[in-house]
Amino acid sequence: MSKYVALCGSRKGHGSDGPKVSAARQLMKLATALVESKGEVVSVWDAAEIDFPIFEGKSLEDYSALPAANLMKELNECNGLILSAPAYWGSLGGVIKNTLDLVGGAAYDIDPEIARKRLGNTLVFPIIVGAAPEDAGRGIEQLQYALKAMGARVSEARVLVDNPRTVDPEKLIRLVWEQAGDFVQELNAAIA
Repeated sequence: MSKYVALCGSRKGHGSDGPKVSAARQLMKLATALVESKGEVVSVWDAAEIDFPIFEGKSLEDYSALPAANLMKELNECNGLILSAPAYWGSLGGVIKNTLDLVGGAAYDIDPEIARKRLGNTLVFPIIVGAAPEDAGRGIEQLQYALKAMGARVSEARVLVDNPRTVDPEKLIRLVWEQAGDFVQELNAAIA
């Protein structure tokens, strides 16, 4: 059995935002449900529920009492990561970038070989939800670069949506379900 972590990098709907719904969160929940329906266990981390500190260029050890250290521990133990994030203005959302910076630590203080092992060959299923044309494509490029630097592999199965308000919800649900299923198969084949 594989170990999965799901990480949502959207704070939409957090605090005073009230009833606003994050498409990134909804799609992560859908992908998580598919993985769980296959008998797998998924540990869910949601930026709307956890106040990660702002990355200050410190090493991961300097944040050891904070949620980032707990997330890092789970990421080191998982085989598969469902990572869902918004992309705005042609860039990956700041919350997920900050979270990855916390997990990676200060790259200039880390031996490059250790840095490439931060995510220990974890297979990542990306879900990128943009706000405008090309946002998701640019967001995935940035995400892939950061994940590769930390040793992760990005699955060919993925969901990229430039603007969820312009996509038929039923088609989007089918896409997430299909791609998440492909991700589980890819991961199972890789660890078999």
